[in-house]
Amino acid sequence: QSISLQGSDISDNTRQALAEAIRHAPALRSISLKFPGVGDDIGKALAEGIRHAPALQSVSLQGSGISDGTVKALAEAIRHAPVLQSMSLKFPDIISDDTGKALGEAIRHAPALQSIGLNSLGISDDAMQALGKAFRDAPALQNISLSFFDEITDDIMEALGEAIRHAPA
Repeated sequence: QSISLQGSDISDNTRQALAEAIRHAPALRSISLKFPGVGDDIGKALAEGIRHAPALQSVSLQGSGISDGTVKALAEAIRHAPVLQSMSLKFPDIISDDTGKALGEAIRHAPALQSIGLNSLGISDDAMQALGKAFRDAPALQNISLSFFDEITDDIMEALGEAIRHAPA
């Protein structure tokens, strides 16, 4: 089973129906949501759905309205996704220290995660340090795609370089 929704926007009724579908789909293997105004309601429903979808292999979430709280909820849920292989998050905010740490912990505890993509306005140095450590420790991680519109500092590059140097073979 998969859910893929892309569009210019969706109504409140559609949001509620989507949230319910995600919550009650234990055989779900793939979720891809791409539209403006994703919002916390969909993000938190997605996080709850991930907790109850043991077959989930791929998550892709793109849009505005994705808050730190939503990303943290997703990060916590990913820790309960034993076969998750691919995750892509695209959102318009800067990845804060707390969000980076939450994502780092999620990545570190996702045994099957092979590919991660993060696209945002920017990332704090501490968040990149946390992610760099997680990338280094993730047992199955093979592909990392990072895209930030803000300045990529020396500390960010150092953290990424350290992760690459110590990545499992």
